[in-house]
Amino acid sequence: GAGAAGRVVVVTNSGLQIWNKSGTSLAGPTTLIEFHPAIPNTCPTCPSAFDPKVLFDQHSGRFFIVTLEGKTPNPGGTSNVHIAVSTSSTPGNLTTDWTKLSGSALTSIGGIETWFDYPSIGADSDSLFVTGNMFDSGGTGRGTKIRVFDKSATTGLLAGIYSFVDIDVDSAVTTGVSTVQ
Repeated sequence: GAGAAGRVVVVTNSGLQIWNKSGTSLAGPTTLIEFHPAIPNTCPTCPSAFDPKVLFDQHSGRFFIVTLEGKTPNPGGTSNVHIAVSTSSTPGNLTTDWTKLSGSALTSIGGIETWFDYPSIGADSDSLFVTGNMFDSGGTGRGTKIRVFDKSATTGLLAGIYSFVDIDVDSAVTTGVSTVQ
């Protein structure tokens, strides 16, 4: 994502970095696990953080980074959605310029526990939207999750509060549905 103030934030599975628009590195590179202290470093050769996405939100003037962790949906398993919110439109470091929040995405769909994968993100003036596919422990797609976060500066992400509503769609509900364009 590129912010209005000339910052460029890049995230990949191997890490993240911040530059100014002139190409000067301001922070990083660093790994996702180093960036998000809530993500455990249980296996150095098999990172537990994956599928990061970044968005510069023109409505709030902030960067949002979404990172997933965990693929074990069975009872007691892990599937977390980590959100990092820049504290301004001009983050210059990967520590104090970010608020970092986490929450579970484990979901039972049709009585089967699922984990969250392959996120997409978007925003409007009030909310941050994170969508993803829900898979069971065997890798079968069971549905879709739409997590709608409150962005407000008093009760939501901009206040450091992980507040959301989930919309879960069972894949059985959408079987046979066609879209007319």
